[in-house]
Amino acid sequence: MKSRRHQRIVYISIKLTFLASLVAVLLFNYGCEPDYEDIILCDGSDDVRLAYRMQSSVGRIPPGEQVMVENGYSFLYLDGQCRYWAFPREYDGSSDSIWSDVVTGKLTPGQEAKLKDDLSVIQWQAWDQKHFHEPGLFDAGTATFWTPMAMFQCSGDCGSNLREEIYTNTRTWIRTLAEQGDPVEGAVRVAAIIMPDEALPNPLQPVPEDIDLREHAVSFGDAYNICFGDGILVTGDVADTLRRYRREYYGGKYGNFDYRYLPLEAADGQKYMVYVRDTTPPEGDNGLVQLEGISTSICPD
Repeated sequence: MKSRRHQRIVYISIKLTFLASLVAVLLFNYGCEPDYEDIILCDGSDDVRLAYRMQSSVGRIPPGEQVMVENGYSFLYLDGQCRYWAFPREYDGSSDSIWSDVVTGKLTPGQEAKLKDDLSVIQWQAWDQKHFHEPGLFDAGTATFWTPMAMFQCSGDCGSNLREEIYTNTRTWIRTLAEQGDPVEGAVRVAAIIMPDEALPNPLQPVPEDIDLREHAVSFGDAYNICFGDGILVTGDVADTLRRYRREYYGGKYGNFDYRYLPLEAADGQKYMVYVRDTTPPEGDNGLVQLEGISTSICPD
């Protein structure tokens, strides 16, 4: 009798567990989500409140380009003042333009609510600290979706219709905000490489006054070892000149080209490959936007 009673209790326990799991699935599928905590994006602080960025391992990035993509070769950062920084300014369809300007602006209250809804931000708590990796895919970048309350990452396919919709809507928002915002100005970060003799760049531009690239430049071979955060902060007239050069090349002033650096020549005849990107307020002293709970490989393996 005791054994039969025990078996019945076990059977009832298993049945109740199954029913509870079934109810949870039905609630999720029919929109009755668990009681997730709400989040206010624009809370009045200067802290990053929402972030999206697409990154590759630093070891997969061509030498010199590390500084250009260390905070994402596509990104959206939003702080508690409803200020945003979005990249790229222009979207080329199949690929992003790494030469594009970073754009900044401010969300309206209506946009804040719609962004939160379009990206299903509260739902992110269901996937906190999870990484979704498309099976059989080994060289995809990693998309990070982050708030102070939750974050998840995807490499390749995000693994569900809702997460794929969030990814698509994020890209749409980047384009929308880029169109309504203004290009950032001010400081830039650069990496300088001594140009190999075999390089055949388009017309070279003079190295701006007030910067001595010899102090910072590395050989092409050493450029493979550049880490995220190794960029040189450049301000003032030098930054303005480098940004102007970049826009001129990007705008086609010097014809077509297939490289991502500025070809510059110093007064002594030394030629440099100079990689340039805009800076944003969320960056730390090393130029990186640090998101709590996310560890990033910052040096080549």
